[in-house]
Amino acid sequence: MMIPMDSMATTIVLFVLIAACGATDVLYGKIFNIVTLPALGTGIVINGFLGLRGIEMSLLGAVIGFVPFYIVFRLGGIGGGDVKLMAGIGALKGFPFVGWALFYSILIGGAMAMIKLIWEGRFWSGLRRTGQVLLSLIVPGLRPLAPDPSLAGRVPFGLAIALGTLWAWLDMKF
Repeated sequence: MMIPMDSMATTIVLFVLIAACGATDVLYGKIFNIVTLPALGTGIVINGFLGLRGIEMSLLGAVIGFVPFYIVFRLGGIGGGDVKLMAGIGALKGFPFVGWALFYSILIGGAMAMIKLIWEGRFWSGLRRTGQVLLSLIVPGLRPLAPDPSLAGRVPFGLAIALGTLWAWLDMKF
């Protein structure tokens, strides 16, 4: 039996995943492995019904979801749960869906961070710090900034991922 990458099964698991992770990130500041890792495996298994091509697309989606956020994680910008959440989304829906989910999640997360910085009266210092981090990524020999403990209470990026993924799903449906 063939199940398309956009099957009802992957969509149900996707919605449960983003609802659970968005909620736990807002409530507890954490995205739990007990939710993300089974979603990653479930995506690969469900898409395995498509045969080798389904497994390839699921793994490609997981890698595309994982790698950009892993880089941001290593720079101290997001938590590890965010990385695994996006990998799970990629495993469930494959490529190109995960690319759009990444794009919309970053857009929403950036807007959330900007609103928070404006609300706290730290917009210009936050913008300057972001520019310094980006510059350290492209200028050879320039050391990246150390994480700033005063920026505690970061934006719950799991919520941004949940909303961005929902936006991607709606965009691809309509």
